[in-house]
Amino acid sequence: MENILKLFTLNTTDGLMIVVGMIFFYVLWQTLRRVFFEPYIKLAEAREALTTGAKREASAKQSQADKLFEQVDERLRAARVEAMTRKLNVLTEARATASAIVESAEKEAAEALKAGREKIRADLGRSRTSSLASVRDLANSLLDTFYASRTH
Repeated sequence: MENILKLFTLNTTDGLMIVVGMIFFYVLWQTLRRVFFEPYIKLAEAREALTTGAKREASAKQSQADKLFEQVDERLRAARVEAMTRKLNVLTEARATASAIVESAEKEAAEALKAGREKIRADLGRSRTSSLASVRDLANSLLDTFYASRTH
């Protein structure tokens, strides 16, 4: 051992100091490991686990939220389709009702027109008959007046 120390120009006291320094370093390392390093590593691992767990939980909740949004969107689409179907049904029904009303009004108008024409024909017929009677009476009266004036 002394030969090794002489190679580095060290004496026995220096060798002893090296050994004591190594022991001191080992004791210091073990103390720091137990007091600082291991708790810090455990804390870092716990934080990592919490972070990873929180990330997983957040990812799961995001996935769940996405599914809920899809369900809501699907329900909204279904509601829109149902509303559009109802609207089209109401419009179809309204058109059918309007068509029936217009058809009924046209029929009533045609009947009123027919009745009006028949009344006009009847009135025209009565007027003709009345006019012919008046013309005959007038003609007879004129003839009577003419014959009466010739015989005088």
